Amino acid sequence: MNVRQLLGGVRFAMRNPHELQKYLRTRNSFGRLLKTSLARIGIVMAENERILRSLKDRHAGRRCFVIGNGPSLRLEDLEKLQGEVTFASNRIYLAFPSVDWRPSYFTCIDTIYAENYADEINDLDLFKIFPDYLQPYLSRSGVTGTGGDTVYVRRISGRFDLDGRYRGHFSGDAMRGFHTGPTVTILNLQLAYYMGCRTIYLLGVDGGYRVSAKRASHTLHGEVAVSEGERNHFHPGYRVPGDAYVIPLQDETEIGYAACREFLERRGVGIYNASRETRVEAFDRIDIDRVL
Repeated sequence: MNVRQLLGGVRFAMRNPHELQKYLRTRNSFGRLLKTSLARIGIVMAENERILRSLKDRHAGRRCFVIGNGPSLRLEDLEKLQGEVTFASNRIYLAFPSVDWRPSYFTCIDTIYAENYADEINDLDLFKIFPDYLQPYLSRSGVTGTGGDTVYVRRISGRFDLDGRYRGHFSGDAMRGFHTGPTVTILNLQLAYYMGCRTIYLLGVDGGYRVSAKRASHTLHGEVAVSEGERNHFHPGYRVPGDAYVIPLQDETEIGYAACREFLERRGVGIYNASRETRVEAFDRIDIDRVL
Protein backbone atom coordinates (compact mmCIF):
# COMPACT_ATOMS: atom_id res chain seq x y z
CA MET A 1 0.00 0.00 0.00
CA ASN A 2 1.47 3.37 -1.01
CA VAL A 3 1.33 6.61 0.97
CA ARG A 4 -1.60 7.99 -1.04
CA GLN A 5 -3.61 4.84 -0.36
CA LEU A 6 -2.75 4.99 3.33
CA LEU A 7 -3.73 8.64 3.69
CA GLY A 8 -6.90 8.07 1.68
CA GLY A 9 -7.80 5.11 3.87
CA VAL A 10 -7.27 7.17 7.03
CA ARG A 11 -9.54 9.93 5.72
CA PHE A 12 -12.18 7.37 4.77
CA ALA A 13 -12.01 5.81 8.25
CA MET A 14 -12.39 9.22 9.91
CA ARG A 15 -15.64 9.75 8.00
CA ASN A 16 -16.77 6.15 8.53
CA PRO A 17 -15.76 5.12 12.08
CA HIS A 18 -17.78 1.89 11.85
CA GLU A 19 -15.41 0.68 9.12
CA LEU A 20 -12.44 1.41 11.37
CA GLN A 21 -14.09 -0.64 14.14
CA LYS A 22 -14.51 -3.59 11.77
CA TYR A 23 -10.84 -3.34 10.81
CA LEU A 24 -9.65 -3.22 14.40
CA ARG A 25 -11.85 -6.18 15.35
CA THR A 26 -10.44 -8.40 12.59
CA ARG A 27 -6.77 -7.51 12.46
CA ASN A 28 -4.75 -10.67 12.02
CA SER A 29 -2.70 -11.98 14.89
CA PHE A 30 0.77 -13.16 13.92
CA GLY A 31 -0.39 -16.78 14.29
CA ARG A 32 -3.37 -16.33 12.02
CA LEU A 33 -1.34 -14.41 9.44
CA LEU A 34 1.24 -17.22 9.45
CA LYS A 35 -1.43 -19.91 8.94
CA THR A 36 -2.98 -17.98 6.05
CA SER A 37 0.40 -17.34 4.39
CA LEU A 38 1.41 -20.99 4.66
CA ALA A 39 -1.94 -22.11 3.23
CA ARG A 40 -1.29 -19.99 0.12
CA ILE A 41 1.74 -22.16 -0.66
CA GLY A 42 0.02 -25.43 0.20
CA ILE A 43 0.95 -25.91 3.85
CA VAL A 44 -2.41 -26.10 5.58
CA MET A 45 -2.54 -25.75 9.36
CA ALA A 46 -6.26 -25.10 9.93
CA GLU A 47 -9.50 -26.57 8.62
CA ASN A 48 -10.84 -23.16 7.55
CA GLU A 49 -7.83 -22.53 5.31
CA ARG A 50 -7.96 -26.10 3.97
CA ILE A 51 -11.55 -25.57 2.82
CA LEU A 52 -10.74 -22.19 1.28
CA ARG A 53 -7.83 -23.66 -0.63
CA SER A 54 -10.03 -26.50 -1.92
CA LEU A 55 -12.39 -23.97 -3.51
CA LYS A 56 -9.72 -22.71 -5.93
CA ASP A 57 -10.90 -23.42 -9.51
CA ARG A 58 -13.56 -25.83 -8.22
CA HIS A 59 -15.84 -24.76 -11.10
CA ALA A 60 -13.15 -24.05 -13.69
CA GLY A 61 -14.58 -22.93 -17.01
CA ARG A 62 -18.22 -23.07 -15.94
CA ARG A 63 -20.78 -20.31 -16.00
CA CYS A 64 -22.41 -19.14 -12.79
CA PHE A 65 -25.18 -16.88 -11.50
CA VAL A 66 -24.77 -14.24 -8.81
CA ILE A 67 -28.24 -13.64 -7.42
CA GLY A 68 -29.47 -10.45 -5.80
CA ASN A 69 -32.69 -10.06 -3.87
CA GLY A 70 -34.24 -7.22 -5.87
CA PRO A 71 -37.95 -6.94 -6.68
CA SER A 72 -37.40 -8.21 -10.24
CA LEU A 73 -36.24 -11.64 -9.05
CA ARG A 74 -38.78 -14.31 -10.03
CA LEU A 75 -39.24 -17.65 -8.33
CA GLU A 76 -39.67 -19.38 -11.67
CA ASP A 77 -36.21 -18.13 -12.71
CA LEU A 78 -34.71 -19.65 -9.57
CA GLU A 79 -36.25 -23.02 -10.42
CA LYS A 80 -34.53 -22.91 -13.81
CA LEU A 81 -31.16 -22.61 -12.05
CA GLN A 82 -31.21 -26.21 -10.82
CA GLY A 83 -27.77 -27.67 -11.54
CA GLU A 84 -26.14 -24.30 -12.14
CA VAL A 85 -23.40 -22.79 -9.96
CA THR A 86 -25.15 -20.08 -7.95
CA PHE A 87 -24.22 -17.55 -5.27
CA ALA A 88 -26.99 -16.01 -3.17
CA SER A 89 -27.18 -13.97 0.00
CA ASN A 90 -29.03 -12.56 2.97
CA ARG A 91 -32.71 -13.55 3.12
CA ILE A 92 -32.82 -15.44 -0.17
CA TYR A 93 -34.04 -18.37 1.93
CA LEU A 94 -37.49 -16.74 2.05
CA ALA A 95 -37.92 -18.24 -1.43
CA PHE A 96 -37.17 -21.79 -0.24
CA PRO A 97 -40.75 -22.78 0.74
CA SER A 98 -41.81 -22.05 -2.85
CA VAL A 99 -38.91 -23.52 -4.85
CA ASP A 100 -36.82 -26.69 -4.93
CA TRP A 101 -33.72 -24.73 -6.00
CA ARG A 102 -31.00 -24.04 -3.45
CA PRO A 103 -27.88 -21.89 -3.99
CA SER A 104 -24.50 -23.56 -4.29
CA TYR A 105 -23.08 -20.97 -1.90
CA PHE A 106 -24.70 -18.64 0.62
CA THR A 107 -23.06 -15.39 1.76
CA CYS A 108 -23.67 -12.41 3.99
CA ILE A 109 -21.55 -9.36 4.85
CA ASP A 110 -24.05 -7.27 6.82
CA THR A 111 -23.66 -7.17 10.61
CA ILE A 112 -27.28 -6.13 11.18
CA TYR A 113 -28.52 -9.13 9.17
CA ALA A 114 -26.11 -11.36 11.06
CA GLU A 115 -27.34 -10.06 14.41
CA ASN A 116 -31.05 -10.12 13.62
CA TYR A 117 -31.22 -13.42 11.72
CA ALA A 118 -28.34 -15.42 13.22
CA ASP A 119 -30.54 -18.39 14.16
CA GLU A 120 -32.09 -18.59 10.69
CA ILE A 121 -28.72 -18.26 8.95
CA ASN A 122 -26.92 -20.73 11.22
CA ASP A 123 -29.64 -23.31 10.65
CA LEU A 124 -29.38 -23.23 6.84
CA ASP A 125 -28.13 -26.50 5.41
CA LEU A 126 -25.98 -24.74 2.82
CA PHE A 127 -22.34 -24.06 2.08
CA LYS A 128 -21.86 -20.67 3.76
CA ILE A 129 -19.03 -18.18 3.25
CA PHE A 130 -18.72 -15.12 5.49
CA PRO A 131 -16.15 -12.38 6.15
CA ASP A 132 -14.27 -12.94 9.39
CA TYR A 133 -15.86 -10.01 11.23
CA LEU A 134 -19.16 -11.96 11.31
CA GLN A 135 -17.70 -14.80 13.38
CA PRO A 136 -19.09 -13.39 16.65
CA TYR A 137 -22.63 -13.69 15.22
CA LEU A 138 -22.58 -16.75 12.96
CA SER A 139 -21.52 -20.16 14.25
CA ARG A 140 -19.64 -22.83 12.32
CA SER A 141 -22.01 -25.74 12.89
CA GLY A 142 -25.46 -24.14 13.13
CA VAL A 143 -27.76 -24.04 16.13
CA THR A 144 -29.32 -27.45 15.43
CA GLY A 145 -26.25 -29.18 14.07
CA THR A 146 -27.60 -29.20 10.50
CA GLY A 147 -26.24 -25.89 9.34
CA GLY A 148 -23.97 -27.09 6.52
CA ASP A 149 -20.33 -26.06 6.05
CA THR A 150 -19.26 -22.60 7.14
CA VAL A 151 -16.00 -20.96 6.13
CA TYR A 152 -14.65 -17.49 6.87
CA VAL A 153 -12.54 -15.28 4.61
CA ARG A 154 -10.26 -12.51 5.70
CA ARG A 155 -11.63 -9.06 4.95
CA ILE A 156 -9.23 -6.78 3.11
CA SER A 157 -9.60 -3.07 2.55
CA GLY A 158 -10.86 -1.33 -0.55
CA ARG A 159 -8.93 1.32 -2.43
CA PHE A 160 -9.26 5.07 -1.85
CA ASP A 161 -7.98 8.24 -3.45
CA LEU A 162 -6.04 10.85 -1.51
CA ASP A 163 -9.25 12.53 -0.35
CA GLY A 164 -10.63 9.30 1.08
CA ARG A 165 -13.12 8.61 -1.73
CA TYR A 166 -13.81 4.94 -2.38
CA ARG A 167 -12.34 3.56 -5.60
CA GLY A 168 -13.25 -0.13 -5.31
CA HIS A 169 -11.10 -3.23 -5.19
CA PHE A 170 -11.14 -6.85 -6.41
CA SER A 171 -9.16 -9.75 -5.01
CA GLY A 172 -8.74 -13.00 -6.91
CA ASP A 173 -7.16 -14.90 -4.01
CA ALA A 174 -9.22 -16.19 -1.08
CA MET A 175 -6.04 -17.08 0.81
CA ARG A 176 -5.09 -13.41 0.83
CA GLY A 177 -8.66 -12.31 1.52
CA PHE A 178 -11.59 -10.61 -0.19
CA HIS A 179 -12.86 -7.07 -0.25
CA THR A 180 -16.44 -7.05 1.02
CA GLY A 181 -17.29 -3.77 -0.69
CA PRO A 182 -20.50 -1.80 -0.15
CA THR A 183 -22.61 -4.76 -1.35
CA VAL A 184 -22.45 -8.52 -0.91
CA THR A 185 -22.57 -8.91 -4.70
CA ILE A 186 -18.94 -7.75 -4.86
CA LEU A 187 -17.90 -10.54 -2.49
CA ASN A 188 -19.82 -13.04 -4.62
CA LEU A 189 -18.09 -11.90 -7.81
CA GLN A 190 -14.68 -12.45 -6.20
CA LEU A 191 -15.76 -15.91 -5.06
CA ALA A 192 -16.99 -16.77 -8.56
CA TYR A 193 -13.66 -15.79 -10.09
CA TYR A 194 -11.64 -17.64 -7.44
CA MET A 195 -13.65 -20.80 -8.09
CA GLY A 196 -12.84 -20.62 -11.80
CA CYS A 197 -16.13 -19.42 -13.31
CA ARG A 198 -15.51 -17.71 -16.63
CA THR A 199 -18.97 -16.39 -17.48
CA ILE A 200 -20.92 -14.65 -14.75
CA TYR A 201 -24.57 -13.56 -14.90
CA LEU A 202 -26.20 -11.23 -12.40
CA LEU A 203 -29.85 -11.88 -11.64
CA GLY A 204 -32.09 -9.83 -9.35
CA VAL A 205 -29.41 -7.14 -8.97
CA ASP A 206 -31.77 -4.21 -9.44
CA GLY A 207 -30.12 -1.25 -7.65
CA GLY A 208 -32.18 1.90 -7.06
CA TYR A 209 -33.21 1.45 -3.41
CA ARG A 210 -35.96 3.50 -1.82
CA VAL A 211 -34.69 4.52 1.61
CA SER A 212 -36.80 5.39 4.64
CA ALA A 213 -36.47 8.84 6.17
CA LYS A 214 -36.34 7.32 9.66
CA ARG A 215 -32.89 6.87 11.17
CA ALA A 216 -31.43 4.77 14.00
CA SER A 217 -28.17 4.99 15.90
CA HIS A 218 -25.84 2.04 15.27
CA THR A 219 -22.23 3.17 15.51
CA LEU A 220 -20.87 -0.24 14.46
CA HIS A 221 -22.96 -0.38 11.28
CA GLY A 222 -22.69 3.14 9.88
CA GLU A 223 -25.73 5.14 8.83
CA VAL A 224 -28.83 3.08 9.58
CA ALA A 225 -32.44 3.59 8.48
CA VAL A 226 -35.62 2.14 9.96
CA SER A 227 -38.06 0.62 7.47
CA GLU A 228 -41.41 2.32 6.94
CA GLY A 229 -42.64 -0.45 4.65
CA GLU A 230 -40.78 0.52 1.48
CA ARG A 231 -40.33 -2.45 -0.88
CA ASN A 232 -36.83 -3.13 -2.14
CA HIS A 233 -36.80 -6.93 -2.33
CA PHE A 234 -38.47 -9.86 -4.06
CA HIS A 235 -40.39 -11.05 -0.98
CA PRO A 236 -43.00 -8.89 0.81
CA GLY A 237 -41.78 -10.12 4.21
CA TYR A 238 -38.11 -9.49 3.48
CA ARG A 239 -38.12 -6.31 5.54
CA VAL A 240 -41.06 -5.14 7.67
CA PRO A 241 -41.81 -1.73 9.21
CA GLY A 242 -39.50 -1.14 12.16
CA ASP A 243 -36.58 -3.20 10.80
CA ALA A 244 -33.23 -1.41 10.94
CA TYR A 245 -30.94 -1.67 7.93
CA VAL A 246 -27.71 -0.17 6.66
CA ILE A 247 -28.41 2.52 4.07
CA PRO A 248 -27.09 1.30 0.68
CA LEU A 249 -24.17 3.32 -0.69
CA GLN A 250 -25.38 3.39 -4.27
CA ASP A 251 -22.67 5.62 -5.74
CA GLU A 252 -19.92 3.57 -4.09
CA THR A 253 -21.61 0.39 -5.26
CA GLU A 254 -21.42 1.49 -8.89
CA ILE A 255 -17.75 2.37 -8.41
CA GLY A 256 -17.17 -1.07 -6.90
CA TYR A 257 -18.96 -2.75 -9.79
CA ALA A 258 -16.80 -0.85 -12.29
CA ALA A 259 -13.67 -2.11 -10.52
CA CYS A 260 -15.03 -5.67 -10.71
CA ARG A 261 -15.75 -5.38 -14.41
CA GLU A 262 -12.29 -3.99 -15.16
CA PHE A 263 -10.58 -6.81 -13.26
CA LEU A 264 -12.69 -9.57 -14.79
CA GLU A 265 -12.61 -8.36 -18.38
CA ARG A 266 -8.81 -8.04 -18.28
CA ARG A 267 -8.71 -11.74 -17.44
CA GLY A 268 -11.15 -12.83 -20.10
CA VAL A 269 -14.13 -13.35 -17.81
CA GLY A 270 -17.50 -12.34 -19.26
CA ILE A 271 -19.90 -10.63 -16.87
CA TYR A 272 -23.48 -9.70 -17.77
CA ASN A 273 -26.46 -8.23 -15.96
CA ALA A 274 -29.39 -10.55 -16.67
CA SER A 275 -31.70 -8.90 -14.12
CA ARG A 276 -35.18 -8.37 -15.52
CA GLU A 277 -35.17 -4.78 -14.27
CA THR A 278 -32.09 -2.90 -13.13
CA ARG A 279 -30.52 0.52 -12.65
CA VAL A 280 -27.03 -0.92 -12.44
CA GLU A 281 -25.04 0.48 -15.36
CA ALA A 282 -21.60 -1.09 -14.88
CA PHE A 283 -22.28 -4.32 -16.80
CA ASP A 284 -23.63 -5.15 -20.25
CA ARG A 285 -27.28 -6.24 -20.22
CA ILE A 286 -28.50 -9.60 -21.48
CA ASP A 287 -31.95 -11.16 -21.61
CA ILE A 288 -32.30 -13.82 -18.92
CA ASP A 289 -34.72 -15.80 -21.08
CA ARG A 290 -31.96 -16.18 -23.70
CA VAL A 291 -29.54 -17.38 -21.01
CA LEU A 292 -31.93 -19.90 -19.44
